[in-house]
Amino acid sequence: MKKVASNPHPRRLLNSLYELPGGTETTTKATSDITLSASLSSDSDALICLLRQQMRLPPRPILSICGSHTMTTYHGKEDEKRTVTVLDFVIDLDLAETMLTGWEEMAPSEEKEWVQADIVRDGDDRLLFRGGNRRSRMHKPLRGAAEETHMDGSDIDPDLRLWCERFCRDPSSVKSFTFY
Repeated sequence: MKKVASNPHPRRLLNSLYELPGGTETTTKATSDITLSASLSSDSDALICLLRQQMRLPPRPILSICGSHTMTTYHGKEDEKRTVTVLDFVIDLDLAETMLTGWEEMAPSEEKEWVQADIVRDGDDRLLFRGGNRRSRMHKPLRGAAEETHMDGSDIDPDLRLWCERFCRDPSSVKSFTFY
C-alpha cells in the first residue's frame, strides 16, 4: 500500500488574490477595500467575474495584539493634569493558513464559495438600504423572471447575474455597493 505524500508546496493565500482592479492597496490590516474601476460599473461580465472570484476566497482572520499604558502629566498646577494612552507595540498575525486547514489541498475546480450571495429583490419587504429614499424615475427595472435570463448553462446564480446587469445599466452617475 502506497502512502500518498502531501503537497510539499501548498497554495498560499496571497494578498494579490484579494486585490481589486483599480482598488486601494490591500493589506492584512485592511478591513475594507475600495475600487473606482469604471469597468465594474459598466461591464456586467467583469463585475460578476470579480464577485465570483471574491466569493471563492476564504476570510482572512487577523489576530491583532496591542500593548499600551497610560501616562499622566501635570502642567503647572496640580489640578491641571492630562492623561494620555501611549501605544507600546502592535503585533498582527495572519491566522488564515493556521485556521483554514485543508484549503490549500483543494483543487481549483473544487473550491467552495466562502461567501453566499443574498440578493435583495424589489418588493421582498426586507428593510435594507437600497440607495435613496425616492424611487428613480429614469431607471426602469428589468422585466421577466431571473431564471429566464441567460440560460447558457453557466454555474452563475441567475439572481446575481441579473443584479450585475441591473447595476451596470443603472444610469446613475454615482453607483456603489457593499460586499461583506
